[in-house]
Amino acid sequence: YLIYPPNEGQVLGVNRLTPTTHGCMLQDLWPDLVEDKTLLNSHVVWEGTRYCIDKNVSPELRQKIINEMAVAYLEFGLEKGLKWIIGMMHTYIYRSVFERPGIEMRYLGDIKNIGRHKIRAVAIPVEPEQLANVRKKTNITQRILRHTLQNQERNIRYDQAA
Repeated sequence: YLIYPPNEGQVLGVNRLTPTTHGCMLQDLWPDLVEDKTLLNSHVVWEGTRYCIDKNVSPELRQKIINEMAVAYLEFGLEKGLKWIIGMMHTYIYRSVFERPGIEMRYLGDIKNIGRHKIRAVAIPVEPEQLANVRKKTNITQRILRHTLQNQERNIRYDQAA
């Protein structure tokens, strides 16, 4: 888990990252959203799910959390040697939480209507150039991840930007 902890015992943002080799929601529930099925079970592909930010935070703090989560995603992915982080979500959400801070994504398939929502599966290429682009766009120059991953079960927390 990537966790935005402004104070010990308080969490304002969180996201879960899991290896696709341990199963993933896209493979188990929505494989029709992904054209290249090899992405659904690879040691260099992890799935991001459960992205949420406390609904009571100010717009300024929300954007700060979004920006730091984008940097943390890429720092984590580079640290683990990942090639891709995949996921699916409402099209308007991935634009605001990934594209706005500068992450370039690849679409894995067409937009689908699920209920009344437009959903699309996307892949974030994990590359040093991608991290540099996000750092430039968000003005986050320092490392965000506070702890390095020791094993796949350990939670990752990251500091607030100065």
